[in-house]
Amino acid sequence: MHTISDYSENNLSVQTFNGNFKSITPREWEVIIYISEGLTSTQIARKLFIEPKSVENYRSRIAKKLNMRGRNNLIRFCWINKMHLERLKNFIC
Repeated sequence: MHTISDYSENNLSVQTFNGNFKSITPREWEVIIYISEGLTSTQIARKLFIEPKSVENYRSRIAKKLNMRGRNNLIRFCWINKMHLERLKNFIC
């Protein structure tokens, strides 16, 4: 089980989740990195030369693999881990 600190306006709360990071594909890591940069599905699709619907499918698969419910948890994960994802970007994108 991994623990991620979620910094909110109401101080610090902790979100826990079970996830298998090893199952994330290189393309899914690209999507995660772009989400952490604040890009929309349409913007990510343009960068990856795919359809926005494909990005939505990637988002769903990533959330499922990381045992997250809903889009907001994935966005929160990306935001909280932005610094680490920026380092990863040099290897993947």
